[in-house]
Parts: sequence; C-alpha cells; structure tokens
Amino acid sequence: ALGLSSSLIAGTGVQAEEIAKVPEVADLLPQSVKDAGVLRVAMPDTGRPLAYKDGDELKGMDPALANALAAVLGLKPQLELIPFASALTGLQANKFDVSYGEFYVTAKRLEVADFVTNWEDFSSFLVVAAKDFKPAAITDICEHIVGAMAGSAELEILSSQSKNCGDKAPTVSAFPSVNTAVLALNSGRVDAVLIGRGAAEDSIMLDSSLAASGEIGGGPTATAVARNENSGKML
Repeated sequence: ALGLSSSLIAGTGVQAEEIAKVPEVADLLPQSVKDAGVLRVAMPDTGRPLAYKDGDELKGMDPALANALAAVLGLKPQLELIPFASALTGLQANKFDVSYGEFYVTAKRLEVADFVTNWEDFSSFLVVAAKDFKPAAITDICEHIVGAMAGSAELEILSSQSKNCGDKAPTVSAFPSVNTAVLALNSGRVDAVLIGRGAAEDSIMLDSSLAASGEIGGGPTATAVARNENSGKML
C-alpha cells in the first residue's frame, strides 16, 4: 500500500479528493487502523520539493503522496510537519503510523523501523556559487565549517569524516530543516551544507546564488513504517 506511485499525482494535477478508495487495498489494513479511520503521517521538514509550508498550507511531494495514499485506503490523512530528527522517535512512540521524507535505509534505522523503498538518490553539498569552496568529495571538508540536518544520514557522514581529518577537523553543525541550513549558508555561518540532491536543486531554483557540488553517498531512499503489531500489514 505504501508503495503508491507518485505518477498518480505528480505532474497530473490530480487532487487527493479525486482518488477513490480501493477496497482490495484498504482491506489489507490492520483492524485498529481501519477502526481509527485516520492515517497518521509524519512529514519531516526537509523543504522543497518534498515537504514545506506555504503560509498555513503544507505542500510538496510527500504531503501529496500521503493525501493520495490515505484516499486509496479510505482514511482521513493526519499530516504533521516535524523536524527530521523527530521522525523515527515519533514512530517508536506511536505518534505516527508512517513517515515520509527521504530516508536512506541504514542498519541503525532498521533497528527501530521498517521501510518501503521508493527510489535511488544521493547527496550533494549546497554552496555559495560565488565562493571558491566547492567540495567534490567528503574528504574536502577538513578545516571547513559544514552542516546537515539533525538526524540525517548526511550528518553522520560529516561526523564520520571529521574523525579522519586529524588536527584539521571540520566544524560540523546540525540544523532542524533545510531552510535554516540555507540561512546559515547565506549568512556565512557555514561553508557548505550536505543535503539530498533534490533539495539542493530546488534550493538553487529559489536562490540562483547557490550551487550544488559533488555526489556523496546515496542509495535507496524510503518511507518509514512504525514497527509495532501493525507493521507487517502496513508494509
């Protein structure tokens, strides 16, 4: 059920309210979720194009997918925009059934949640185009001030590499969202921010003074499912 294709909505103008319930899919749900009538979805604040606030409205690919999924399941979507670092802990605490966002599937994350793989992606450094620092590899961060989102795989990559820099260790900062990271970049508080390539490209579309550099890490990205008595059927 959670593998709903974005082609149902992306680029078509189709709204969730136009998508009918699919009984044979809805029947796969755990009884407790059917009885609740609500799909509780965490929306990590990863910015455009995945999830972002436009005034009071929650927009992006992830909210669109969640609304469409809830429609197929015959459930009311209950979406909450949260810091990325709170997504997996929220699933563990039974605050949410599902978390969208761009999760790289790691052994550590598999200890606390199950995942449905959606697509392949990689990370890039978001930098100021007019400046000389444009890291092409993770080893380029030594002696620099760099950042990533709190709780992200990118932050772990930066922290791991900093141990390899010896006495030239970088300063690594964690940010609650892409927007706060971009603000730090534009104000000169960091030299580069490591984020998902899609988020980097969308940031550049909004601010032409920025640029993306390097292809770092990467692999399958996924939707997270709370591991509890319902997780087998929710997958």
